[in-house]
Amino acid sequence: MRALRAWGVGGLAAELLEGAGPLSFLGAQALYFAAPVVEPFASGNRLAAWAELLEDPHAVQALAGQLRGPAPEQDGTV
Repeated sequence: MRALRAWGVGGLAAELLEGAGPLSFLGAQALYFAAPVVEPFASGNRLAAWAELLEDPHAVQALAGQLRGPAPEQDGTV
């Protein structure tokens, strides 16, 4: 997540997560399905954590909010 924000694509990633809607659930299922193949390249625990996150719409919304970062402060100027 920090890397996405550091690269300046946190907002884009957040939009993609929110725009995916029910497709995020399918992404979770794809992670479960691909886990045996991908596991040598990534931690199995991490894959399971990402899959669980993608299954929960509230968690996806929370992640999108974190990717966007804190709301800019408004100082009253236009």
